[in-house]
Amino acid sequence: MPTPRKPTAARAKTGASDASATPRVALVTTVRAFAAAHRAEFLTEDVIGALAERALFLHDGRVANTVFDALPESGEVDEDAEYILDELEDFAAESADEIAALLGPGPKGRRLEWGLHTEAAYDDVVAQLQRDGFEIKPFPGGG
Repeated sequence: MPTPRKPTAARAKTGASDASATPRVALVTTVRAFAAAHRAEFLTEDVIGALAERALFLHDGRVANTVFDALPESGEVDEDAEYILDELEDFAAESADEIAALLGPGPKGRRLEWGLHTEAAYDDVVAQLQRDGFEIKPFPGGG
């Protein structure tokens, strides 16, 4: 079972995608940069380990991406990856205003979706998001 993207509960229930009304912006960083800039207390080197240079991404969940379809993962769910995603979820809640500003205007009730690809190279994930039509921006506040 691959490392899942983590949609917010609202998107998981509706499965909605309104690409025409929602800007296609994805915030992308490496696990190492995210940890150093935002979660160093929780995401230590022993946690990020081999995932350090993998891509973390965040976007409006009403716009679908095909990262895991185009770049399937073959391994089991990684506990460290799940922990990193949980930290990203906490960060998204704490930085909601900054994230909203970077993602651009959108319909009321934005739902965030985030992911971590544990096997594909950072550049491959970025390239796939771009093929999906996303403009790539860095995370707020570094990372």
